[in-house]
Amino acid sequence: MISPKTMNSNRLAILVGESGVGKSTFANLLDCDGHWYESSRFMVDAVKKLGKEVSHDTVHEYATTRYTDNPFWQVPMILKALSKTNYLLYDGPRRIKEVEELIRRNENTMVVRISATNAKRFERLHKRDGITQKDFMRIQYNEQKETELCKILQLATMDIDNSGSLSDLREKAALLKKKLIS
Repeated sequence: MISPKTMNSNRLAILVGESGVGKSTFANLLDCDGHWYESSRFMVDAVKKLGKEVSHDTVHEYATTRYTDNPFWQVPMILKALSKTNYLLYDGPRRIKEVEELIRRNENTMVVRISATNAKRFERLHKRDGITQKDFMRIQYNEQKETELCKILQLATMDIDNSGSLSDLREKAALLKKKLIS
């Protein structure tokens, strides 16, 4: 059961973007130890506990099952983490109902879209995960057709382009951090 709106001054920044745009890199540049809730962390741990190899496909399958069973399953954990700090980064949601519920439950929520060109995304995913062009096309399909990422991206109140250099991204991270802690 979902409880009523939480009234507090804690800031929640929801980082959204397609795979390979640099959400985790951006969160790392914010240097926010103890202020970061990574959506996939719990899913990766669960996939490992099930004895499966961790990959985009196994995590995607696990997430689809959990969100089908309960679209709000992570909301209590996110709000609990937020209650322990004055701001929190939530990295990587893929379901609109979850994001809408977080916005409804916390009046100081912002949705931050991280973007990059497809060429840059593929380059990063290939380097990080060894994906092929075919894998990249399947990931794009999953994000467009099997998640609600497109709907979440429309809720963005801030856009950060991560097609440039790391120093450019560092400057953008510093601006967001200033906004979060002010």
